[in-house]
Amino acid sequence: MTLPVVERLEALWASRGVETQRFPTPKEGNTHLRVRIPGRTSTPGLMFLCHTDVVDVQPGWTTEPFAAGRHDGFLRGRGVLDMKGMLAAVTTACLRLVDEGAVPDRDIVVLYDCDEEGGWHGTSWLLKQHPELVNIGAVVTEGGWALCGTDGRTPMIASMSCAERTFGALRVTTTAAATHSSRPVPRSAIGSLAHLIARLERLDLPVRLVSLNRTYFERLREATDDPALAGAVEQLLAAHTQPALDAAGDHVLATSGNPALHNALLRSTLAFVVAEGGKRANAVPSTASVLLQLRFTPGGSSPQEVIDLVRECVGADGQISVVGPPWENERETLQRWQRDWTAPHAPAEHEVFEAWEHAVAEVHPGVATAPVVFEGGTSAKPWREKGIPVYGLYPYFVDDETLTAMHGADERIRIDELRHSEELFRHMLLRFCT
Repeated sequence: MTLPVVERLEALWASRGVETQRFPTPKEGNTHLRVRIPGRTSTPGLMFLCHTDVVDVQPGWTTEPFAAGRHDGFLRGRGVLDMKGMLAAVTTACLRLVDEGAVPDRDIVVLYDCDEEGGWHGTSWLLKQHPELVNIGAVVTEGGWALCGTDGRTPMIASMSCAERTFGALRVTTTAAATHSSRPVPRSAIGSLAHLIARLERLDLPVRLVSLNRTYFERLREATDDPALAGAVEQLLAAHTQPALDAAGDHVLATSGNPALHNALLRSTLAFVVAEGGKRANAVPSTASVLLQLRFTPGGSSPQEVIDLVRECVGADGQISVVGPPWENERETLQRWQRDWTAPHAPAEHEVFEAWEHAVAEVHPGVATAPVVFEGGTSAKPWREKGIPVYGLYPYFVDDETLTAMHGADERIRIDELRHSEELFRHMLLRFCT
């Protein structure tokens, strides 16, 4: 339910005399909200896209996940990193813009969307109902990360994503004889699946250094204060054959303070997300399955290449099926994956990217900036499909432990980074004001 946060946001904007527009969805209590700060020209507007929904909470939290409590300089709670922290920073920066009487040279739009983390009434649904909302000049949403150096506090490099990895899903299923659990068979469906999962977990997809990420690693090489990482990145940039790229990629991950993130920038990936097996303690099931989420790097390993590698790894020990929405057949799903994977990226030579670089220089002097492919996905896809430039960033500098807590336990963000984030968006917005 996003209605409570929407009502809070409406009150904030109403206190400044700025009109808002709700777009309710068929799901009760679930709504999108659009805000427009009028510009002085007809130049296509700049839109900030901030989703209001969050993922579920799993065990492991040491604080109340929905209390947004302050602990040891951090604000802790579900969604503070993804992405209510950025939502708050964008909103506060825009409100200051209004308070200061600054007039943008184009419309500044903030769209608070729902169903980004899951559900059928997200931005794709919204634009089908209201196609006029696609008319915008550029979109800024979540995306590229700002990383700290080896001390975990000093800003090192800030990236803005100009593209994002696309995704798909496969189901791997094993079968065996069903029987009473008092008479287990030598090779059960669940046991066979466990062996396959272990095999797939050791499957490293090939390193593919696409152009945006090559630029990112070039900037990282100069920005890092770790000579070992700088040397590993140098080796990566000099590699030209697949064996050399794979070896250099492993070296980068062994020296990186952010190995999971950098692995996702180097190759397409697969993740185990949902396992299914038996239903009762006294019955050995005849089938077991695991759902794999695949992430495809544009310009890297294609969806079909990844599927072929998974199929080769599984062999005759399991069955593989393509998973898509109920209204698509397998051919249509694969065509959509391919279409998404080949979508063009936004140019780094653009006024939005330049405004962000200016803002970083103002708030964090001397910190490196870089374009990058976002390792995840966002709700900006409908605009990207229309050829509208989409840029992504998380404005706060994080260490790897903080980054890993996204969608996990004890999600948190440094309070001082929230303040810096507001300043960053303020400086960015002022580039579009008189």
